Amino acid sequence: MDDLGTLKQEYEQHSLDVRVMHYLDMLSERSRNQPLNSQERFILQGSLAKIGYEDLSRISSECLEKGVQQTTLKINGAKLFEWLTTVLDEDVSKVKIVKLYQTLQERIQDGGIAALLNQGESKSVFFYGRGQELSKLKSYCEICSIVSVVGMTGIGKTTLVREYVQRQNPFGTQHWIASPQTFFKEVEATGTREMAGLYIFDPFTNALFQQYAPLIEKLSFQSDVRLLFVTTQPLVGVAASHLMLPLKGLPVADAIKIPIEFGLGEEPWSAIVQTLGGHPRFIRQYASWAKEHRVGDAPLLNDLSVQLGFFETSFCELFAQSASPQDKAILLAIAQSEQGLSLLEVLTQHKRSAKRLDYLVNSGILALSDESPGTIKYTVPAVLKKYVLEMFAPTSLNGQLL
Repeated sequence: MDDLGTLKQEYEQHSLDVRVMHYLDMLSERSRNQPLNSQERFILQGSLAKIGYEDLSRISSECLEKGVQQTTLKINGAKLFEWLTTVLDEDVSKVKIVKLYQTLQERIQDGGIAALLNQGESKSVFFYGRGQELSKLKSYCEICSIVSVVGMTGIGKTTLVREYVQRQNPFGTQHWIASPQTFFKEVEATGTREMAGLYIFDPFTNALFQQYAPLIEKLSFQSDVRLLFVTTQPLVGVAASHLMLPLKGLPVADAIKIPIEFGLGEEPWSAIVQTLGGHPRFIRQYASWAKEHRVGDAPLLNDLSVQLGFFETSFCELFAQSASPQDKAILLAIAQSEQGLSLLEVLTQHKRSAKRLDYLVNSGILALSDESPGTIKYTVPAVLKKYVLEMFAPTSLNGQLL
Protein backbone atom coordinates (compact mmCIF):
# COMPACT_ATOMS: atom_id res chain seq x y z
CA MET A 1 0.00 0.00 0.00
CA ASP A 2 1.31 3.45 -0.90
CA ASP A 3 2.72 5.62 1.85
CA LEU A 4 0.86 8.75 2.96
CA GLY A 5 3.18 11.14 1.13
CA THR A 6 2.61 9.42 -2.21
CA LEU A 7 -1.15 9.24 -1.67
CA LYS A 8 -1.35 12.92 -0.83
CA GLN A 9 0.75 13.78 -3.87
CA GLU A 10 -1.58 11.78 -6.13
CA TYR A 11 -4.55 13.50 -4.55
CA GLU A 12 -3.12 16.99 -5.05
CA GLN A 13 -2.24 16.31 -8.69
CA HIS A 14 -5.95 16.02 -9.47
CA SER A 15 -7.03 19.49 -8.37
CA LEU A 16 -10.65 20.28 -9.17
CA ASP A 17 -11.52 22.38 -12.24
CA VAL A 18 -12.96 25.66 -10.93
CA ARG A 19 -15.53 25.80 -13.75
CA VAL A 20 -16.83 22.28 -13.17
CA MET A 21 -17.02 22.87 -9.43
CA HIS A 22 -18.82 26.14 -9.97
CA TYR A 23 -21.36 24.31 -12.11
CA LEU A 24 -21.83 21.58 -9.49
CA ASP A 25 -22.11 24.19 -6.74
CA MET A 26 -24.86 25.94 -8.70
CA LEU A 27 -26.77 22.66 -9.06
CA SER A 28 -26.29 21.95 -5.37
CA GLU A 29 -27.47 25.40 -4.29
CA ARG A 30 -30.62 24.99 -6.34
CA SER A 31 -31.51 21.47 -5.27
CA ARG A 32 -30.05 21.42 -1.72
CA ASN A 33 -29.77 25.15 -0.89
CA GLN A 34 -26.03 24.88 -0.29
CA PRO A 35 -22.85 24.30 -2.31
CA LEU A 36 -20.84 21.09 -2.08
CA ASN A 37 -19.21 20.81 1.33
CA SER A 38 -15.51 20.21 1.95
CA GLN A 39 -15.93 16.46 2.50
CA GLU A 40 -17.85 16.05 -0.76
CA ARG A 41 -15.13 17.94 -2.62
CA PHE A 42 -12.54 15.74 -0.93
CA ILE A 43 -14.36 12.58 -2.04
CA LEU A 44 -14.75 13.91 -5.57
CA GLN A 45 -11.09 14.87 -5.91
CA GLY A 46 -9.97 11.58 -4.41
CA SER A 47 -12.20 9.67 -6.82
CA LEU A 48 -10.66 11.53 -9.77
CA ALA A 49 -7.25 10.44 -8.44
CA LYS A 50 -8.62 6.86 -8.21
CA ILE A 51 -7.92 6.66 -4.49
CA GLY A 52 -10.11 4.24 -2.53
CA TYR A 53 -12.07 5.17 0.59
CA GLU A 54 -9.62 3.39 2.89
CA ASP A 55 -6.69 5.45 1.62
CA LEU A 56 -8.78 8.61 1.51
CA SER A 57 -9.49 8.10 5.19
CA ARG A 58 -5.75 7.82 5.84
CA ILE A 59 -4.98 11.22 4.27
CA SER A 60 -8.19 12.95 5.37
CA SER A 61 -6.62 14.50 8.47
CA GLU A 62 -4.06 16.26 6.25
CA CYS A 63 -6.55 17.40 3.60
CA LEU A 64 -9.51 18.34 5.81
CA GLU A 65 -9.87 20.08 9.16
CA LYS A 66 -10.04 16.69 10.86
CA GLY A 67 -9.81 13.05 9.89
CA VAL A 68 -12.84 11.11 8.62
CA GLN A 69 -13.43 7.40 9.08
CA GLN A 70 -13.64 5.12 6.05
CA THR A 71 -17.24 4.14 6.81
CA THR A 72 -18.35 7.78 6.96
CA LEU A 73 -16.63 8.53 3.65
CA LYS A 74 -18.32 5.56 1.98
CA ILE A 75 -21.76 6.60 3.22
CA ASN A 76 -21.32 10.24 2.21
CA GLY A 77 -19.74 9.21 -1.08
CA ALA A 78 -22.75 7.04 -1.90
CA LYS A 79 -25.06 9.98 -1.13
CA LEU A 80 -22.94 12.30 -3.29
CA PHE A 81 -22.97 10.02 -6.31
CA GLU A 82 -26.67 9.30 -5.87
CA TRP A 83 -27.36 13.04 -5.90
CA LEU A 84 -25.14 13.51 -8.98
CA THR A 85 -27.02 10.70 -10.72
CA THR A 86 -30.30 12.51 -10.05
CA VAL A 87 -29.33 16.06 -11.02
CA LEU A 88 -27.20 15.11 -14.04
CA ASP A 89 -29.48 12.31 -15.25
CA GLU A 90 -26.40 10.13 -15.65
CA ASP A 91 -25.30 6.89 -14.03
CA VAL A 92 -22.67 8.29 -11.66
CA SER A 93 -20.47 6.20 -9.37
CA LYS A 94 -17.00 6.42 -7.90
CA VAL A 95 -15.50 4.40 -10.74
CA LYS A 96 -17.39 6.31 -13.46
CA ILE A 97 -16.77 9.82 -12.20
CA VAL A 98 -13.56 10.38 -14.21
CA LYS A 99 -15.27 9.99 -17.59
CA LEU A 100 -18.25 12.12 -16.53
CA TYR A 101 -15.96 14.82 -15.16
CA GLN A 102 -14.07 14.99 -18.47
CA THR A 103 -17.38 15.22 -20.33
CA LEU A 104 -18.47 18.15 -18.17
CA GLN A 105 -15.17 19.91 -18.83
CA GLU A 106 -15.66 19.53 -22.58
CA ARG A 107 -19.26 20.74 -22.49
CA ILE A 108 -18.36 23.79 -20.43
CA GLN A 109 -15.45 24.57 -22.73
CA ASP A 110 -17.74 24.36 -25.77
CA GLY A 111 -20.83 26.18 -24.55
CA GLY A 112 -20.18 27.50 -21.05
CA ILE A 113 -22.02 26.71 -17.86
CA ALA A 114 -25.09 28.55 -19.16
CA ALA A 115 -25.69 25.80 -21.71
CA LEU A 116 -25.82 23.14 -18.99
CA LEU A 117 -27.83 24.64 -16.15
CA ASN A 118 -31.56 23.91 -16.22
CA GLN A 119 -31.60 22.78 -19.85
CA GLY A 120 -30.55 26.15 -21.22
CA GLU A 121 -32.54 28.32 -18.82
CA SER A 122 -31.82 32.04 -19.17
CA LYS A 123 -28.52 33.22 -17.71
CA SER A 124 -30.35 35.91 -15.81
CA VAL A 125 -31.57 33.38 -13.23
CA PHE A 126 -28.05 32.55 -12.06
CA PHE A 127 -27.49 33.73 -8.52
CA TYR A 128 -24.19 34.69 -6.92
CA GLY A 129 -23.46 35.97 -3.43
CA ARG A 130 -25.99 38.49 -2.12
CA GLY A 131 -26.15 36.78 1.27
CA GLN A 132 -26.31 40.09 3.14
CA GLU A 133 -28.99 41.44 0.81
CA LEU A 134 -31.06 38.26 1.20
CA SER A 135 -30.90 38.58 4.98
CA LYS A 136 -31.92 42.23 4.83
CA LEU A 137 -34.80 41.50 2.47
CA LYS A 138 -36.05 38.74 4.75
CA SER A 139 -35.81 41.03 7.78
CA TYR A 140 -37.50 43.94 6.01
CA CYS A 141 -40.42 41.80 4.86
CA GLU A 142 -40.89 40.45 8.36
CA ILE A 143 -41.11 43.85 10.05
CA CYS A 144 -42.67 46.04 7.35
CA SER A 145 -45.66 45.66 5.02
CA ILE A 146 -44.17 47.72 2.19
CA VAL A 147 -40.67 46.94 0.92
CA SER A 148 -38.94 48.00 -2.28
CA VAL A 149 -35.82 46.66 -3.98
CA VAL A 150 -34.25 49.55 -5.89
CA GLY A 151 -31.42 49.56 -8.41
CA MET A 152 -30.48 50.21 -12.00
CA THR A 153 -31.68 47.89 -14.73
CA GLY A 154 -29.80 44.59 -14.87
CA ILE A 155 -28.26 44.90 -11.40
CA GLY A 156 -30.08 41.75 -10.19
CA LYS A 157 -33.24 42.98 -8.45
CA THR A 158 -35.61 40.37 -9.88
CA THR A 159 -33.03 37.63 -9.41
CA LEU A 160 -32.64 38.58 -5.74
CA VAL A 161 -36.40 38.54 -5.15
CA ARG A 162 -36.79 35.18 -6.89
CA GLU A 163 -34.04 33.72 -4.75
CA TYR A 164 -35.66 35.12 -1.61
CA VAL A 165 -39.02 33.60 -2.53
CA GLN A 166 -37.42 30.25 -3.32
CA ARG A 167 -35.27 30.07 -0.19
CA GLN A 168 -36.87 32.08 2.57
CA ASN A 169 -40.39 33.30 1.82
CA PRO A 170 -42.26 32.82 5.12
CA PHE A 171 -45.60 34.08 3.80
CA GLY A 172 -46.67 30.95 1.96
CA THR A 173 -48.38 32.09 -1.22
CA GLN A 174 -46.63 34.57 -3.47
CA HIS A 175 -48.26 36.54 -6.28
CA TRP A 176 -46.17 37.99 -9.11
CA ILE A 177 -47.91 41.10 -10.44
CA ALA A 178 -46.72 42.01 -13.94
CA SER A 179 -49.59 44.43 -14.63
CA PRO A 180 -50.07 46.64 -11.55
CA GLN A 181 -52.82 48.76 -13.10
CA THR A 182 -54.98 45.70 -13.79
CA PHE A 183 -54.28 44.32 -10.33
CA PHE A 184 -55.22 47.51 -8.49
CA LYS A 185 -58.39 47.98 -10.55
CA GLU A 186 -59.48 44.45 -9.65
CA VAL A 187 -58.73 45.09 -5.98
CA GLU A 188 -60.75 48.31 -6.09
CA ALA A 189 -63.66 46.36 -7.56
CA THR A 190 -63.53 43.27 -5.33
CA GLY A 191 -62.04 44.58 -2.08
CA THR A 192 -59.08 43.43 0.01
CA ARG A 193 -60.73 41.10 2.51
CA GLU A 194 -59.62 37.82 0.89
CA MET A 195 -56.06 38.93 0.14
CA ALA A 196 -53.10 37.21 1.79
CA GLY A 197 -49.47 36.39 1.07
CA LEU A 198 -46.56 38.15 -0.59
CA TYR A 199 -47.43 40.38 -3.57
CA ILE A 200 -44.47 41.14 -5.82
CA PHE A 201 -44.78 44.04 -8.26
CA ASP A 202 -42.14 43.69 -10.95
CA PRO A 203 -41.55 46.10 -12.57
CA PHE A 204 -43.02 49.07 -10.74
CA THR A 205 -42.69 52.85 -11.04
CA ASN A 206 -42.87 55.86 -8.78
CA ALA A 207 -45.81 57.21 -10.79
CA LEU A 208 -47.86 54.08 -10.06
CA PHE A 209 -46.82 54.22 -6.41
CA GLN A 210 -48.24 57.72 -6.11
CA GLN A 211 -51.32 56.99 -8.25
CA TYR A 212 -52.42 54.08 -6.08
CA ALA A 213 -51.09 55.40 -2.77
CA PRO A 214 -54.43 55.17 -0.87
CA LEU A 215 -54.98 51.56 -1.93
CA ILE A 216 -51.37 50.60 -1.18
CA GLU A 217 -51.69 52.09 2.30
CA LYS A 218 -54.95 50.22 2.86
CA LEU A 219 -53.33 46.93 1.85
CA SER A 220 -50.35 47.60 4.12
CA PHE A 221 -52.60 47.58 7.19
CA GLN A 222 -53.52 43.92 6.65
CA SER A 223 -51.32 41.76 8.84
CA ASP A 224 -51.20 38.82 6.40
CA VAL A 225 -50.26 40.91 3.33
CA ARG A 226 -46.78 41.99 2.26
CA LEU A 227 -46.12 44.27 -0.73
CA LEU A 228 -42.73 43.98 -2.43
CA PHE A 229 -41.90 46.45 -5.21
CA VAL A 230 -39.08 46.00 -7.74
CA THR A 231 -38.13 49.36 -9.21
CA THR A 232 -35.35 51.47 -10.68
CA GLN A 233 -36.31 54.55 -8.67
CA PRO A 234 -36.83 55.26 -4.95
CA LEU A 235 -40.56 55.20 -4.23
CA VAL A 236 -42.13 58.24 -2.57
CA GLY A 237 -45.67 59.39 -1.90
CA VAL A 238 -47.13 56.84 0.54
CA ALA A 239 -47.51 57.81 4.18
CA ALA A 240 -47.34 54.22 5.46
CA SER A 241 -44.03 52.84 6.71
CA HIS A 242 -41.80 51.73 3.86
CA LEU A 243 -38.36 50.10 3.82
CA MET A 244 -36.07 50.37 0.79
CA LEU A 245 -33.27 47.94 -0.09
CA PRO A 246 -30.84 49.59 -2.56
CA LEU A 247 -29.02 47.06 -4.73
CA LYS A 248 -25.50 47.74 -5.94
CA GLY A 249 -23.03 45.74 -8.02
CA LEU A 250 -21.60 42.38 -6.96
CA PRO A 251 -18.28 42.11 -5.11
CA VAL A 252 -15.43 40.90 -7.30
CA ALA A 253 -15.37 37.49 -5.60
CA ASP A 254 -18.96 36.86 -6.71
CA ALA A 255 -18.90 38.76 -10.01
CA ILE A 256 -15.93 36.72 -11.25
CA LYS A 257 -18.20 33.66 -11.36
CA ILE A 258 -20.16 35.14 -14.27
CA PRO A 259 -17.42 34.86 -16.92
CA ILE A 260 -16.72 31.36 -15.59
CA GLU A 261 -20.24 30.49 -16.85
CA PHE A 262 -18.92 31.04 -20.35
CA GLY A 263 -15.85 28.86 -19.91
CA LEU A 264 -13.58 31.89 -19.45
CA GLY A 265 -10.76 31.92 -16.90
CA GLU A 266 -10.35 34.26 -13.96
CA GLU A 267 -7.62 36.29 -15.69
CA PRO A 268 -8.02 39.05 -16.72
CA TRP A 269 -11.63 39.08 -15.56
CA SER A 270 -10.92 40.08 -11.95
CA ALA A 271 -9.92 43.53 -13.15
CA ILE A 272 -12.68 43.70 -15.76
CA VAL A 273 -15.57 42.89 -13.41
CA GLN A 274 -14.24 45.54 -11.06
CA THR A 275 -14.13 48.05 -13.92
CA LEU A 276 -17.73 47.16 -14.73
CA GLY A 277 -18.77 47.88 -11.16
CA GLY A 278 -19.90 44.31 -10.50
CA HIS A 279 -22.93 44.92 -12.72
CA PRO A 280 -24.22 41.40 -13.54
CA ARG A 281 -25.87 42.21 -16.87
CA PHE A 282 -22.94 44.19 -18.23
CA ILE A 283 -20.47 41.51 -17.13
CA ARG A 284 -22.58 38.78 -18.69
CA GLN A 285 -22.99 40.74 -21.92
CA TYR A 286 -19.27 41.47 -22.01
CA ALA A 287 -18.36 37.82 -21.35
CA SER A 288 -20.76 36.64 -24.05
CA TRP A 289 -19.38 39.22 -26.47
CA ALA A 290 -15.78 38.29 -25.66
CA LYS A 291 -16.45 34.58 -26.15
CA GLU A 292 -18.31 35.16 -29.41
CA HIS A 293 -15.49 37.33 -30.78
CA ARG A 294 -12.81 35.04 -29.33
CA VAL A 295 -11.33 37.87 -27.32
CA GLY A 296 -9.41 36.16 -24.57
CA ASP A 297 -6.07 37.77 -23.84
CA ALA A 298 -5.63 40.31 -21.07
CA PRO A 299 -4.13 43.22 -23.06
CA LEU A 300 -6.90 43.12 -25.66
CA LEU A 301 -9.72 42.80 -23.14
CA ASN A 302 -8.39 45.76 -21.17
CA ASP A 303 -7.95 47.91 -24.27
CA LEU A 304 -10.37 50.85 -24.29
CA SER A 305 -11.22 50.47 -27.97
CA VAL A 306 -12.26 46.85 -27.41
CA GLN A 307 -14.40 47.86 -24.44
CA LEU A 308 -16.00 50.62 -26.50
CA GLY A 309 -16.81 48.07 -29.17
CA PHE A 310 -18.66 46.03 -26.57
CA PHE A 311 -20.51 48.97 -25.07
CA GLU A 312 -21.53 50.21 -28.49
CA THR A 313 -23.32 46.89 -28.95
CA SER A 314 -24.72 47.03 -25.43
CA PHE A 315 -26.11 50.53 -25.88
CA CYS A 316 -27.75 49.51 -29.14
CA GLU A 317 -29.58 46.74 -27.31
CA LEU A 318 -30.67 48.96 -24.43
CA PHE A 319 -31.88 51.78 -26.64
CA ALA A 320 -33.53 49.41 -29.12
CA GLN A 321 -32.67 51.66 -32.07
CA SER A 322 -34.59 54.59 -30.55
CA ALA A 323 -31.76 56.77 -29.27
CA SER A 324 -31.76 60.26 -30.72
CA PRO A 325 -29.11 62.99 -30.90
CA GLN A 326 -30.98 64.71 -28.07
CA ASP A 327 -30.63 61.60 -25.89
CA LYS A 328 -26.91 61.51 -26.60
CA ALA A 329 -26.61 65.20 -25.75
CA ILE A 330 -28.43 64.67 -22.44
CA LEU A 331 -26.22 61.73 -21.51
CA LEU A 332 -23.08 63.67 -22.35
CA ALA A 333 -24.19 66.74 -20.37
CA ILE A 334 -25.08 64.66 -17.33
CA ALA A 335 -21.83 62.68 -17.54
CA GLN A 336 -19.83 65.91 -17.72
CA SER A 337 -21.50 67.36 -14.61
CA GLU A 338 -19.93 66.40 -11.29
CA GLN A 339 -23.16 66.07 -9.29
CA GLY A 340 -25.59 65.24 -12.09
CA LEU A 341 -28.49 67.39 -13.32
CA SER A 342 -31.87 67.99 -11.73
CA LEU A 343 -35.12 67.34 -13.58
CA LEU A 344 -35.65 71.08 -14.04
CA GLU A 345 -32.16 71.52 -15.50
CA VAL A 346 -32.69 68.71 -18.00
CA LEU A 347 -36.15 69.90 -19.01
CA THR A 348 -35.13 73.53 -19.50
CA GLN A 349 -31.71 72.97 -21.06
CA HIS A 350 -32.47 70.00 -23.29
CA LYS A 351 -36.23 70.20 -23.90
CA ARG A 352 -36.82 66.54 -23.11
CA SER A 353 -39.93 65.22 -21.39
CA ALA A 354 -39.95 63.62 -17.96
CA LYS A 355 -41.39 60.50 -19.60
CA ARG A 356 -38.33 60.24 -21.83
CA LEU A 357 -36.05 60.57 -18.82
CA ASP A 358 -37.96 57.77 -17.10
CA TYR A 359 -37.32 55.62 -20.18
CA LEU A 360 -33.59 56.28 -19.94
CA VAL A 361 -33.64 55.42 -16.22
CA ASN A 362 -35.58 52.21 -16.85
CA SER A 363 -33.10 51.32 -19.60
CA GLY A 364 -30.28 51.49 -17.08
CA ILE A 365 -28.56 54.33 -18.92
CA LEU A 366 -29.43 56.97 -16.33
CA ALA A 367 -29.59 56.61 -12.57
CA LEU A 368 -31.10 58.71 -9.81
CA SER A 369 -29.09 60.02 -6.89
CA ASP A 370 -29.91 58.70 -3.42
CA GLU A 371 -30.73 62.15 -2.10
CA SER A 372 -34.10 63.36 -0.80
CA PRO A 373 -36.94 63.56 -3.36
CA GLY A 374 -36.74 67.34 -3.57
CA THR A 375 -33.08 67.29 -4.60
CA ILE A 376 -32.90 64.11 -6.70
CA LYS A 377 -30.56 64.44 -9.66
CA TYR A 378 -30.05 62.37 -12.77
CA THR A 379 -26.61 60.81 -13.09
CA VAL A 380 -24.82 58.47 -15.45
CA PRO A 381 -23.81 55.32 -13.53
CA ALA A 382 -20.10 55.26 -12.80
CA VAL A 383 -19.70 52.01 -14.73
CA LEU A 384 -20.84 53.79 -17.93
CA LYS A 385 -19.56 57.30 -17.41
CA LYS A 386 -16.18 57.07 -19.11
CA TYR A 387 -17.72 55.31 -22.09
CA VAL A 388 -20.38 57.98 -22.48
CA LEU A 389 -17.72 60.68 -22.33
CA GLU A 390 -15.66 58.86 -24.93
CA MET A 391 -18.43 57.88 -27.34
CA PHE A 392 -20.68 60.92 -27.12
CA ALA A 393 -18.03 63.64 -27.20
CA PRO A 394 -18.70 66.20 -29.98
CA THR A 395 -16.09 64.57 -32.24
CA SER A 396 -17.81 61.19 -31.82
CA LEU A 397 -21.42 62.22 -32.40
CA ASN A 398 -21.46 61.13 -36.00
CA GLY A 399 -24.60 59.02 -35.90
CA GLN A 400 -22.65 55.79 -36.18
CA LEU A 401 -22.50 54.72 -32.56
CA LEU A 402 -26.17 54.16 -31.85
